[in-house]
Amino acid sequence: MQCSHNAPKIFDAVAPQHNQYGVLGVIFCSRLSFLLWNILYRVFRFCPQCGCDGLSDCYERAKHCPNCGLTYFHNVAAAVACLVRDRAGQWLFVRRAKDPAKGTLDLTGGFVDPMETIEQAVARELKEETGLSPLSIHYLSSRPNRYPFSGITVYTADQFFLVEVEDCHKAVAQDDAAEIVITELSKLSAQDFGLESISLFMVEFLSGQIKLPY
Repeated sequence: MQCSHNAPKIFDAVAPQHNQYGVLGVIFCSRLSFLLWNILYRVFRFCPQCGCDGLSDCYERAKHCPNCGLTYFHNVAAAVACLVRDRAGQWLFVRRAKDPAKGTLDLTGGFVDPMETIEQAVARELKEETGLSPLSIHYLSSRPNRYPFSGITVYTADQFFLVEVEDCHKAVAQDDAAEIVITELSKLSAQDFGLESISLFMVEFLSGQIKLPY
């Protein structure tokens, strides 16, 4: 398969200061390649390895530098979200402290760090946002997502887990969580959750489409 070196000229209008983020700063999904390349050409201009101007498209979701030969694939980022329940059957959610969707309800979670397992990411994010540690972790479902960050759309694969903890009332809001919300499921609506992926998951969960393992 050959790379194409006919990059759109609209790329030239990008300010050089965007180079500090590099091509590594944005994640792409091949099924939406036309839209994603349009975003790339508007935002990134220089090779993150040699600094050369004139990156070209390659294999639909990669960027190629004709100067140093770097070919970088923009893969979807992995993320986790935790549906938290304690041994007494109480449910824990958090209120978002930051944009996007600041002030709305959310599940604890976030991006998976480099060289980290999915289970480690679940435990770390839970600890960072609530101070709690998981007793058990059970996979529930996954869905594609678009996460706006620093003016860029990051495409993610969100993985949802049921996480059991000892006592939800021992949680303390930290990091990206502005408030701990312990409530009954009957008092929740999917519209309470501001992030698209989380809201769609809650639609399925609250309607009984997603079955819990126990």
